[in-house]
Amino acid sequence: MKAFVRMVWLSATVWFAACPAAAQKDSRIFKPMATDEGMSYTSVYSIMKDRRGLMWFASDNGLVQFDGYSVSYYEHDPDDTFSLSDNTLSYVAEDTSGGIWVATWGSGLDFFDPRTGQFTRYKSSAERPESL
Repeated sequence: MKAFVRMVWLSATVWFAACPAAAQKDSRIFKPMATDEGMSYTSVYSIMKDRRGLMWFASDNGLVQFDGYSVSYYEHDPDDTFSLSDNTLSYVAEDTSGGIWVATWGSGLDFFDPRTGQFTRYKSSAERPESL
């Protein structure tokens, strides 16, 4: 009899625990961002959400930042040493201090400081084995 009561209690517990979860509707909606909404790049190689909730996209035309309402673009400017070193990006990641690291295809690694809005470029060198 104890085993039967235990089985009924366990079954009821599992059933009642599952009911609220089954009754909840998933409210997440995925909608691709169109070009007229600000995402003009078609090839995105890496996506990252930072600690502030901003979305970052590494694309073949630079770095894109989306705050949920508007889009900001970061691109290579040959006249600005604090811009991206290249527009063709392969990966984006955030470090523990909130800095954004961007890997490029062939131009090294770039660090974006959100406080200053500037990039620092890190390149590899055959003459310096300790470099990237």
